[in-house]
Amino acid sequence: MMEFRKFMALLTAFSFLIMVINPPLYAQTEKPKFIAVLDLDIAKAIPAEARVSLSDLLREKLVNTGRFRVVDRNNMDKILKEQGFQLQDCTSKECAVQVGRLLGVEKMVSGNVTKLGQTYIISAQMTNVETGEIEQMSSDRCGGCEVDQLLDTIENVANKLAGVQVEAAERAPAPKPKVPETGKLSVTSRPDKAKILINGTDQGTTPNTISGLKPGSYEVRIQKQGFMEYVQKVTVDPGASMSVDTSLVAAQAVSVERQRASVSKAPAEEQETAAAQAGHEKKGLGAGWIVLIVLASVAVVGGGSFLAYKLASGGGSTRDSGTTTVTITGPLP
Repeated sequence: MMEFRKFMALLTAFSFLIMVINPPLYAQTEKPKFIAVLDLDIAKAIPAEARVSLSDLLREKLVNTGRFRVVDRNNMDKILKEQGFQLQDCTSKECAVQVGRLLGVEKMVSGNVTKLGQTYIISAQMTNVETGEIEQMSSDRCGGCEVDQLLDTIENVANKLAGVQVEAAERAPAPKPKVPETGKLSVTSRPDKAKILINGTDQGTTPNTISGLKPGSYEVRIQKQGFMEYVQKVTVDPGASMSVDTSLVAAQAVSVERQRASVSKAPAEEQETAAAQAGHEKKGLGAGWIVLIVLASVAVVGGGSFLAYKLASGGGSTRDSGTTTVTITGPLP
């Protein structure tokens, strides 16, 4: 009899050690709890469609822990509709307890997804429907993540809520900001060895290829002593290869061309001045002949002495272009 009691005492102690050393193994023998999960409350900074996706994923992960039996979302809506209850904006603990009683479940799970700066935070809590007490809370965060990376975060929240000890998953590094693809510009000239300026910055001499140019508009200047400066606007597209090619014009050739234009213009001006002067002289000569004819008529009619008249050709011009002396024979008037 004493040996039997010793055996039972050893068996009890062994069972107790198993429970203490490996509680998850013991917990797995428990009957799964009957629970329901409310849709997560989503912050405004997060796309609205993420609410249903993340909430359904939380239900799935809780079922996969083997600790819970979860009411399907469609069945939950159907039961509540029959009771005349609307789930909209039901996120408080009191509302969760009320829904749990209508559904006849033991526990209710509710939670939210927020964003602080560049970090997403998912929090969830499990409430005892009978007592209204929060029995378990869990949360996880994801810094610098995209929304689709929250799928891993929601799984961690479900495991913590179920009390399942899991190793922290190695989180993928946050994606680096996309850097705009740059372009390049090839610059050539004839003659070469001309200085290249892009937006006023020295870029060596021609021929040369300038790479790493951000997309945008640039002013390209090509300069060489003894030649006219060449200027061109260029728009560089992402990943594009642009080119500027020119034959520089000698500054001396431009100077000679200007001199030729000046020389050809001078004779034309002189011809115009001579024609105007000839017109004035012709006009003056015509006026002189008119006076001559009048005086001759007077002399003939009046008779008498002789009188010599000196007429100025040129119509009253003060220029010494020559004079004409006319002698009229006849009596004075």
